[in-house]
Amino acid sequence: MAVAGVLVALLVVVGLVFAAVKVMGSDSGQTDTADGSDAAETTTSSPEATIPVADLKGLLPSVSQVQSTLQLTDLEVKDDWSDARSLRPDDRVSDGSCLGTQYTSEGTVYTGSGFTAMRGERLERKGTIVATTVTGFPSAGDAAALVDKSTQTWKNCAGKPLTRYFSSLDESESWMLGTAEVNEGVLHVLNFEEGGEGWACSHALADKTNVVIETLVCGVGVTDEGSRLIDEVLSSMTV
Repeated sequence: MAVAGVLVALLVVVGLVFAAVKVMGSDSGQTDTADGSDAAETTTSSPEATIPVADLKGLLPSVSQVQSTLQLTDLEVKDDWSDARSLRPDDRVSDGSCLGTQYTSEGTVYTGSGFTAMRGERLERKGTIVATTVTGFPSAGDAAALVDKSTQTWKNCAGKPLTRYFSSLDESESWMLGTAEVNEGVLHVLNFEEGGEGWACSHALADKTNVVIETLVCGVGVTDEGSRLIDEVLSSMTV
């Protein structure tokens, strides 16, 4: 009878140990499959990396960066802005749909796009104008959508004349819009001022993560400076 009691006690202990092992295995997050192997782990995608509004201004290239990239000297900051620019009530433009092909930060381009913030800066020296704008969007998809739309617009405006009257200056300027091209994700166009004796503007546009970058370099003899500057901005973005 004593032996039988010991056997019963041993069976109870073994049963308890087995149950404990099963519970520990369950708590460790491992699930046995029918063939004894562990079930495959599930994965989830990481959140989309975005640049916050507070960091936008830091994306603008410094004066020394611009001068080094474009091999210029004596540039000075002449203006900065934090919103899209709209035509004044008395301003006039010959073709509003093509306004953004020549000019940066235009309300006709950004209004309704869902952008959250904009930071822009203009540098100048005698005979040269350099403008850079960085614009934040809720998502990378929103930023890419603006560039895609602008790409189609710029291509549709190729070869068209564009005249703009500035009421604040009581002056007009006329441009012949060039043929837009996309190279490695950068949209670029070279526009010439009519009667400007070679004065032209190299205008570029691109996106990275949730930010749209826009550059404009104007002067006599410019070619692809806008693209070169935008490449510098893109390469300095670590996100």
